Amino acid sequence: MKNERFNPVVAIAVGAFVLQIARSFGVSNFSMAVDQAYGELAGLLVAFLIGGALFWCCLLLGLATGSFGTNLFHKWAHEPNPPVVVRWLQRSRLILGPERHQHHHSDYSRGFCVTSGWMNPVLDALGFFPRLERVVRFFKP
Repeated sequence: MKNERFNPVVAIAVGAFVLQIARSFGVSNFSMAVDQAYGELAGLLVAFLIGGALFWCCLLLGLATGSFGTNLFHKWAHEPNPPVVVRWLQRSRLILGPERHQHHHSDYSRGFCVTSGWMNPVLDALGFFPRLERVVRFFKP
């Protein structure tokens, strides 16, 4: 398989497309979206400059898009009047809705999955996040 390099023009075009999607869905704090997109594009540029294969650049793009979506879904879970399409997605449980996210704000010890909340019951039952916090605190200087 040929080791292709990622085209930075494509990365910029994709970043602009993601920003346009954010604008169309009513991101009120557009500077947050721009800052995050530039940060994600910087990661793609680094992969390009170190000679990253197309696979790794696509992987980074997928992670960047996923993190952008997660932050946006979390923000919408806090908004009193999100766009109509967003409300439909929340009611369909495809993205995190305010009622599911409220579990996290009741005591801040559970409900940390802020994309859709699908894994919260499993991870909460396992005590995953409190255990993870203990591990992090153990290694904290």
